[in-house]
Amino acid sequence: ALRQRQVYVGIPATTALERKLQVMSIASTARGKRRARLESQALTGAINNAELMYVLTHGSQLKNIPPAPIVEPAIEDPENKAMIGAELKLAAKAGLEGDKDGVEKQLNLAGVVAVNCIKGWFVNPKNHWPPNKPSTIRAKGSDRRNVDTGALRAAVNYVLGNE
Repeated sequence: ALRQRQVYVGIPATTALERKLQVMSIASTARGKRRARLESQALTGAINNAELMYVLTHGSQLKNIPPAPIVEPAIEDPENKAMIGAELKLAAKAGLEGDKDGVEKQLNLAGVVAVNCIKGWFVNPKNHWPPNKPSTIRAKGSDRRNVDTGALRAAVNYVLGNE
């Protein structure tokens, strides 16, 4: 059971149609210029959270965004890695004992722990992200890098998959 299962952690991508419908739904409650802007984004392919995570992780020369990796360093941080590893060890133990339900339970717990580690990475000083520029701080009203609405952080999730 353990060999056949994988824990995937990150932000699931949505299809272009799903993204368009999400933005159109938001736009339907907006008025005036904001509605027009949101509808325009839906039609021109505003990026989804998975794409945004990629841009933030790798940076963008076009948008002058320095890289700020999130998922990998959060999971590889020694403290976080130990917490995730502890759940995976319990999954392995359950597998060796033939406890399929125990394997599922521990893999789910490993997913939850990993998600919490990633969400915490956004505000963890160990992320060593460069600070926002003064112009960015003025524009968004905050010096917190990669945290505007909290939607990106909230989108982090896990799924169990089959090999």
